[in-house]
Amino acid sequence: MKNIVRTIAAFVLVMACIFCMKTAPVVNAEETKYDLWLGEVQVTSANKDNIPVKSGSASYNPATKTLKLNNVTGVNGLKVEPDDPNFKCLIYSEIDDLTITGSCDIKNQYASEGFVCTQNLNLNGNFLVWISGPYDEDYPNYGISSGKDLIILGGQLNCDCSNTDAMLHSKGDIYIKGGNLRLTAAFYGIYSEGDIYISGGYIFSYTQAAGFGEKGIAIYADGVISLDPKVYVSTPASGNVTEYTSHNYIYDTDPSKGVESATIEEKVGSYGISILGEQITNRNRFGIYIFEEGIVTYDPDTNTLFFDDVYGSSTNSISNPIVSSRNHDLIIAGNAHFDYPNCIDGINCNNNKLKVSGNFYISSKHNSIYASEVTFESGTCHLISNESVAIQSNSVVIKDGEHIFEGDEKAIETSSLTLDEGIKIQSPNGAIFDADEWTLVNSDGTYPKKVTIGPDKYDLKLSGVQVTSKNRNNLPGVTGEASFDPQTKTLNFGQGAKFENTSDHAMIESGDELTITGKIRLMDTNATYGIACKKLTVDGNVIVNAKECGVFTISGIDIKPDANLYGYAMQTNDAKGISTGGNIDVGKNGTLVGGGVTTGISVTGSIYTDSSNKIEGTGTDYGIKIGNDFKADCDVYAHGEGEAISFGGTMEFSPYVGIVKALNYDSEISATHFSDDKKHFLAADNSVAKIVEIGDKYGVYINGEKITYETRNDIAGLKSGKGSYDADTHTLYLDNAVINDEKDECIITLDDLNLVTKGDVNLVTKTRRYYGLNIKGKLTVDGNLYIETLDDHAIHAYDFELLNDSELLIPEGGRFDKEQKCIVDKDGNPATIVKIVKKEVATPTPAASSEPGSTPAPGTTPEPGTVSPGNTIEDVEAVILALPNDNDPAGSDFATLQAKASKVTKNSIKLSWKKVAGAKSYYIYGNKCGNKNKYKKIKVVSKTTFTQKKLKKGTYYKYLIVAVDKAGKVLSTSKTIHAATTGGKVGNVKSISTKAKKNKVTLKKGKKFKLKAKQKAASKKLKVKKHRAIQYESTNTAVATVSTKGVVKAVGKGKCYVYVYAQNGITIKIKVTVK
Repeated sequence: MKNIVRTIAAFVLVMACIFCMKTAPVVNAEETKYDLWLGEVQVTSANKDNIPVKSGSASYNPATKTLKLNNVTGVNGLKVEPDDPNFKCLIYSEIDDLTITGSCDIKNQYASEGFVCTQNLNLNGNFLVWISGPYDEDYPNYGISSGKDLIILGGQLNCDCSNTDAMLHSKGDIYIKGGNLRLTAAFYGIYSEGDIYISGGYIFSYTQAAGFGEKGIAIYADGVISLDPKVYVSTPASGNVTEYTSHNYIYDTDPSKGVESATIEEKVGSYGISILGEQITNRNRFGIYIFEEGIVTYDPDTNTLFFDDVYGSSTNSISNPIVSSRNHDLIIAGNAHFDYPNCIDGINCNNNKLKVSGNFYISSKHNSIYASEVTFESGTCHLISNESVAIQSNSVVIKDGEHIFEGDEKAIETSSLTLDEGIKIQSPNGAIFDADEWTLVNSDGTYPKKVTIGPDKYDLKLSGVQVTSKNRNNLPGVTGEASFDPQTKTLNFGQGAKFENTSDHAMIESGDELTITGKIRLMDTNATYGIACKKLTVDGNVIVNAKECGVFTISGIDIKPDANLYGYAMQTNDAKGISTGGNIDVGKNGTLVGGGVTTGISVTGSIYTDSSNKIEGTGTDYGIKIGNDFKADCDVYAHGEGEAISFGGTMEFSPYVGIVKALNYDSEISATHFSDDKKHFLAADNSVAKIVEIGDKYGVYINGEKITYETRNDIAGLKSGKGSYDADTHTLYLDNAVINDEKDECIITLDDLNLVTKGDVNLVTKTRRYYGLNIKGKLTVDGNLYIETLDDHAIHAYDFELLNDSELLIPEGGRFDKEQKCIVDKDGNPATIVKIVKKEVATPTPAASSEPGSTPAPGTTPEPGTVSPGNTIEDVEAVILALPNDNDPAGSDFATLQAKASKVTKNSIKLSWKKVAGAKSYYIYGNKCGNKNKYKKIKVVSKTTFTQKKLKKGTYYKYLIVAVDKAGKVLSTSKTIHAATTGGKVGNVKSISTKAKKNKVTLKKGKKFKLKAKQKAASKKLKVKKHRAIQYESTNTAVATVSTKGVVKAVGKGKCYVYVYAQNGITIKIKVTVK
């Protein structure tokens, strides 16, 4: 899992920097810890959206460094410091420029500190804090303390910390710009080790040092205390500020003595604004609690009345308006619900102007709003007049938002109604504004009593904000050129478009079909979804990285030609990169890439491609998971720790692509073929493939001319002769061919190549630094071949093998060097000339083994009356069908096919074997074990597995596998497989062990080593009936031989392998090194 997560993480990092085609996303899957504690709980990326508190709620936004408290009444435990035994803190932070907002009412008798920040601290909320922890003169403690500057922006701060040295403390400067502050401490209400600057608000500071036998000072600074001209010391009445160069305070009549209690407030008393008859003053403007829920604040600098989730209701007759403004134009903002049906007016601004920006429900007796001019800036309003007109004004301007007006007489009364572009009269249908009538008029001439005015709403949200006819050309959350066309349901991102998300649900959300054009990156791992819609069409470049699902659609995804969609999600345990309940269609040259924690691409339907660029999926469970069919006509890469690609229907390749060994090939987990039921990609050992790479299976170039599906039977690039290519077996057939490097190296492949020649084949390269054969895999040669280069390798390959009596003639004493990846001469120098010839086929008289019980390396000389390579399948079949017993037939070998019974059930046996180079088909023979039961021909297959069904339980069966080439010649015949079905009293071998440490043996020439092999049964309850003893086979008897008793004898210097195998084909491979 870690490998996949790291792969995808590296992908997104590149994507975040470069908007290109070959990228993938970055995600930090590890938990991030912030230097912020609420009590004993540290804030992390995991809990930041819901920090544990005793009651209420708290959250932290690391982007804005803002801690928001929502009616918090207690924290869990207290933050402690080992160096200070008395340090017990409610909120502790080492974050620079931390802002604390919201509200709290915390009382804690054990805490010695309230809010402590070692850096700059900003406060703007309503905080009631009472702490009464132990006081220790050796360890100063504070109610609210900052290691640098402390800034009070507004709100209410009611703090009683009578056992602390100071209520407000800062090692830097203290700035009080607003707010209603009531502070109580032991020695200092406010104490700054720097300066104190007060420019607004109402501050009452009181000390109780007398209880400690000393006199406290209400406000004290080591530096200066500066009061803005608009504020003054109101108590004591003759109070003032000292003006020393340092150590200043508030005093009364004697400048040498600081006062214990002081009040500083703004000079203006009232602002001509009242709420339900109560005047707003400089004392209460920071927090007016007149309604049942919520807080109202007033900012005189902007004339803004802000309602913070306010709710108020009453059926009593009230003679005062809910809000009244006599002297000023007014702005109301925030959210409020006022249900006062018998209150005379809602908001009455007399002859002043009113701007509305927020969400307001106002029900009143007469006018919900009365003003000389009303402008609706944004939000939603529902205004109800129970006995008159909802809104009465000389001029009404609606710039944005949806607003409902209801009146007993009529909805609106105004001489001028101005609607911004995109704003319309939504209902009643057909209503228009008539300036002569000072209201809206229905088509029948009546006055509508209920009117809805606002933009058309589209089924689309960006960053959680509704897209409307008003903002469709200025989309929410998007900078640069961007627009939405409601007719075609197309979201277009143009030049310089950038997306900034604020929604934790979805960056782009629609319940309808949606088309996205242009280029955009949607990157926010706090959002659950990147794109969520009914059906998505992509006609551009779209990159998405979200929390739980990058792209989610209900009924499909359509990627247009040359378009690209990248979807990633790595933040939750079940995250998916791209998920759809329908089909995915990828157009020509289109790209689809998905990366998720569990699944990269999840499709309930099918995936269809049309000469597409690529499809790529990575996940810990599945790379790509498909409910139905997968029709591939492009490059595909999938990596899943559970399974690379899973599909419920059929897998269909175009004639041009197939399973390939590409850059990410891993011999143990990469796919090489399909399962028998065509439902799974399998690795070489028939396990489910964890990596699948699909690509151009005609990756062969002859003198620069690419072999294609159309030219496979008559390839181009030959100077003379003929040639054909079998892509399924990677076999190139050349007939008396000559290839010169007129354009490129003679032959280049991107995979393994089996080269079969007829007659003489010559490859000549006269260009410097060109190979003759350049093979990005293993090369096998069967036949005559001459290669000559000017100054580089004649053959360059990752591995090399000669087949069927082919031998290396030039260079003399030459061999293949795997490290240099080429044929070298006897001195180890890369050969520029290579000649391979086919031996003359002889028919020698069979001879006994030179060492009784040992098995010589298999040869390719046909021996009549045996199953040896070189014989025709007809001759070998006759030998097999006439075998007199169950012994291994003469001429058979184990190492080539390594055939085994890989799975048994009560009624079936599954056989599997290694793929043999050049093999076109595999013949399977078998019957029940026993000399009387002659072999029968069961099946001819092209794959490397076969399952025989409808067998008898608890019964032994015998099998032989024969590999046959295109010409009908036998390449190899397996040793006899003896395997029992389950359900009886007999069983099979499960494993083999030897005395060879780590399956390696190193000997000096002439020395011996006994393997002492032991076999282990699959079940202790079942007996393994002996049909054949453990056998041994050496791959090179010129290096080492092995006897029937498992004695390895070192013959000559070199390396080889000894196979130790049981009667059912279970084997262990021992590496032998002779020095």
